[in-house]
Amino acid sequence: PESLIVGVVAHLPAQRGPEAVREALAALRGEDGKLPRGLKGGRVVFMMAENQAADACLAPEFLAGLAVLQDEGLLWEMCCEPFMAPHLAACCAQLPEMTFVIDHLAHNGNGPGGDLATWGAAMDALGRLPNVVAKLGAIEQWGVAEPGAYLDRALAAFGFSRVLYESNWFVPAALGRPYWATARAVLAACARAGATRSDLSAVLFGNAAGVYRLPPPVRHAARATTQ
Repeated sequence: PESLIVGVVAHLPAQRGPEAVREALAALRGEDGKLPRGLKGGRVVFMMAENQAADACLAPEFLAGLAVLQDEGLLWEMCCEPFMAPHLAACCAQLPEMTFVIDHLAHNGNGPGGDLATWGAAMDALGRLPNVVAKLGAIEQWGVAEPGAYLDRALAAFGFSRVLYESNWFVPAALGRPYWATARAVLAACARAGATRSDLSAVLFGNAAGVYRLPPPVRHAARATTQ
């Protein structure tokens, strides 16, 4: 059936190991044994209660859980605080056939590791991996004085072809920020980096459509009217 929702990234407990992932996927399979067409990947708010170590993404159970998702052709979204960011590249490099999306530019809050130099080096390492893309958004959660500098560093690391605009709805509204504020900041960063109209189209839609394997938008013919 037609739906406004064409892609979902589900809560899948990869940090609990492969059997937990298989069980979660089994609950989603239809009678034909197939996963829903709209299921694109998984994520958890890193790493939930199981492991809050800086290198939690390198835990054997987590890597084995991710491998199950890789075999199913699903992607993984990394959602973490900046102190974990320096270890993400080592994780993503171990599963080169899997697409990784870095949510919020790996900057949930401006805690340890959130300074531009430390965080930026982690983005540079991730940017060198072809199976990693990054979301430009959640500025309202970064807690930094100059978010534009972070956007500039991310664009330098990933280029226009491997970043996705992220609205982070509904969080801006919940924090009392205008919904358009992040879009304006992303557009300004793209302008500083010399983005063309084609680059902007990729950042705002095209890259996401490719990463999440979204169907082309439906174009409804104009309704005929009679006098």
